[in-house]
Formats: sequence, C-alpha cells, structure tokens
Amino acid sequence: MSFHRRIVQSSVSLLLCFFAVSAYSQSDPPIPKDLPEYYKTAEQKAPMATRIDLDRLRERGKRNGWQFEVGYTSAFEAPLSRIAATRIPKNFLTLAAAQNDFSRKANGAADETLRLAGETPVEYLGKCVPDKSSFSWRDEKMLSPIENQMTCGSCWAFSAAAAFDGADNIRNGPMTKVSEQHILNCASYDDGRPAGTCGGGWYYPAFQWMIRTGVANQSKLTYSGKQQICDARMQGDFRAVSWGFVSSDDKVPLISQVKQSICRYGPLSAAMAATPAFQAYVRGYFNEKSSAQVNHAVAIVGWDDNAGGTGKGAWLIKNSWTQRWGMDGYAWVAYDSNQVGYAAAWVRPLDRTASVPANAIAAAWNQSLPDLKAAAQANNLQPASLQKAVSVAPYPTGAKTPQNVSGRRTVWIQYFGDSQKSKAIELRTKLTEAGYFAPAIEDVSKKGKRVSNDFEIRYFSVKNRSVADTLSNLVKEAGIGQVRLVRPRGFPALDSLELWFPEPSP
Repeated sequence: MSFHRRIVQSSVSLLLCFFAVSAYSQSDPPIPKDLPEYYKTAEQKAPMATRIDLDRLRERGKRNGWQFEVGYTSAFEAPLSRIAATRIPKNFLTLAAAQNDFSRKANGAADETLRLAGETPVEYLGKCVPDKSSFSWRDEKMLSPIENQMTCGSCWAFSAAAAFDGADNIRNGPMTKVSEQHILNCASYDDGRPAGTCGGGWYYPAFQWMIRTGVANQSKLTYSGKQQICDARMQGDFRAVSWGFVSSDDKVPLISQVKQSICRYGPLSAAMAATPAFQAYVRGYFNEKSSAQVNHAVAIVGWDDNAGGTGKGAWLIKNSWTQRWGMDGYAWVAYDSNQVGYAAAWVRPLDRTASVPANAIAAAWNQSLPDLKAAAQANNLQPASLQKAVSVAPYPTGAKTPQNVSGRRTVWIQYFGDSQKSKAIELRTKLTEAGYFAPAIEDVSKKGKRVSNDFEIRYFSVKNRSVADTLSNLVKEAGIGQVRLVRPRGFPALDSLELWFPEPSP
C-alpha cells in the first residue's frame, strides 16, 4: 500500500470517528418512555456521562436477558465501595455453628418462659406459612420506613436494624424503630477496628451487641452518616434474646430454609453482590446473575415463587438507599442472582410480655463461649464482643419476669439420640413440676462430646452443690440410674446446672 493511500485511509477514519462522536453528542441517549416519572425526570437532568453509562447498561441488559429496568437512582453515582461495604469472613460457617448452638439454648429459655407465663410458643409468626407461593412482611405492614445510609459503608447496621425492627413489630408491636447510629457507634467489629467506620463491617457483632447491651430508640439518636463516639451511658431500649444463622452448612442457604426462617423470626439480614446494575435498579425482576464478590447487606422480607415468570422466583429485599432507589426502596432479586441470601441471619427480640430470666441467658452464653471464641480465632478475628460473659442485669424492656419463673434454678438437659429423647422429655417435665427452670432438651449425639457411662449432674459454683444433690435425688426417683456429681474445671461460675444422660453403648 502506498504512503499516500495510507494517509487518505487514516484521514477518512478520523473523519468517520469525528462525525460519529458529533452525532452522538447531538442526539442524547434515549430515555425509556415507560420509566416511572420520577426516574424519567431525574435522568433528563442527569450529567451526560451518567446518561451514557445508563444507556450502556441498558444495552448490556438486552444482550444478557435482564428482566429489570435501570435508571438514575439516588445510589447510581455514589462510589460503590462507600455504600456497599459489608465484609464477611470467608470461614464464617464455623461462627455460624457456634452461634446457632447458643441460639438453640436461648430460644429454649425464651419458649419456656412463655409457657410458664401461660402463653403457647408458635412455630410460625402471624400469617406467614413457608409453603405459600408468596408472602411478605411488607404486605403485613410490619416493616419500618426505608432509610438513607448516605455515602457511608454502614449497610450492615441498617440491615441488622431492619431485621430487628420487623421482628419486634411482629412479636411485640407497636411500630419499632431502633437507632442505626447507636449500632454504628457502639457495636464492635471483631477485627480490632470500630464497627462504625464507614469502611464497613457486618451484622454479626451488631446482633451480639443487641443481646449484651441492647439498642436505643431512633428518637434518642438519629443517623448522621458518620461514626460518632459511643456513649456508654446510653441505655438500650430494645434487647435481643437470641440470634442465629439460617444455615451453618451452606453460605447461601436453601430457599426452603430462608422461607422457614422468615416465618419463624421475621425479616432476615443477608448479604449479596451489589453491582452498578444493582445501583441503577428501578423495578422488575433483578436477574443480573453477577459473579461479583459479596459486598452489601440488605433485609430479606418476603418472597414470590412466580416473580419474573412461571417457574422463576425472587426474594423481596429492603434496601437502605432511600425511596428513590428501586420500587420505593425495595427490589425483587432472583433466587439465584448475585448470591442473594449469603450468610442470612435472623434475630429474636425479647418478648415484652414475658422477660426471660437473665441468669438463664447468661448461662447459655457462657456455655457457648468457648466454641464462639474458638470460631472467632479460626476466622482470624479478635472477638471483642466475646471477651466477657453476657450481663445478668435485668433486660431494659419494661417486661417483668413472670412470678412463677422468677427465682427458679436453670437446668439444661443433654441426651444422646432418639432412644433417650422420650426419657429426657419426661425428666424435663418432672423438673418443671419441681420448680426448676428447664429451658430445653438437647440432642448432643452429633457434637462429638463424650461422657461417662453414668448419668452426670454438672454444677459450676460451690453454692449450687446442694442444688445438685437435690437434683440427684429427683433423677434417682425417676428411675434413670446411677448419678454422678461433677464440678468441671476451667468454666466460669455459671448460675445453672447441666444434666447429661450417659452415652449409649455401641
């Protein structure tokens, strides 16, 4: 090719490029006519660079079969790292197993308190049934308003607050609104840094703190969009009795497990992968199916198995990016998109009609503390929220411990396998009739804990030796067999006792 010919071709290419750019600048990127009016108006006023980015997202959506619309939302131009800063340890399932061990004990104590107060614990709350094809706590009007986390990586705090607000509204009413700022300021992030930094965190320490200390009403401390110094004098108006992970086996739980937890406990805190497409989400069935890393915390508040068409389903999620994002702050996220549901967790507020004896929760916490610490260390965390036993101070909810519960000594019953279950239930009934607080029976056959061939009564403080003797006589009267009294070493002086059935012979 001659030198002159190359010069001509290059000139033609430059001219074509110039005319293409000129044409694009003269013809603004089109705005979909069916966008909601707010989003349409906002996009018309948006900078040209923003409109070009949205146009490119729409082109990508056409190629990839997206079933949702994008637009100029309140979150679109915010740096993603500033509004989606949830950081979850890769090995968090070890934490989940230890936490769920505590939650089983604490839930047993809460349920037993209700029974002794004349109430019947229910498996599922309100009208929620996991077998339904659709359900949402939004439709039941049990959710607090959509919030604005601003450009601060505090989505984890809003997720935890949304889960607690909904759960407390369902159980106790009237409308609850806890302070995200109180959580941001005071809940310790277990890597040695404050949770409140806008650099991020996750809801694990927030829920632990709700059990230990409680969280203030939003009216006492409104959100500022940045961390403030924690005021240790501020009392928590609301308290959790337990919390746990939906699954300790899978990082993203099964759909059936998530539905059951939504019905048992209310809205869930959960993580997902937020992307530019998610930032721009306006409405529809969010099915981006990105492989991006999990980075954002939301609340899962319901489901619809038919969302997006026959055979497809989605979670209804509540976000913290104002009502000018998504469908007034909500979104339908496909079950299999962006790892939604990652590390899903529930929280159970204290029932205000029947306050659980604080010593029972303290005992449950202290029993689980060695495993919780070991799990934290396995995740290279510094477990600031696990250094001390949970306080036995009265819960600041105004609820009174039922008269027939107050003063009862807490006794935990452990058995091995189905062959001993009926006997354990019978023993629990006898202890309750005898004036003890027997929260639950626990099958420990799969936990790898071994005991002697004798029935053991374990007591942890000298003052409980006489109680152990009395329990020994009750066990003998029940015809269970030989009883051995044991005071384990290396444990705090728990104000409770444990009854261990002998491990069956092979």
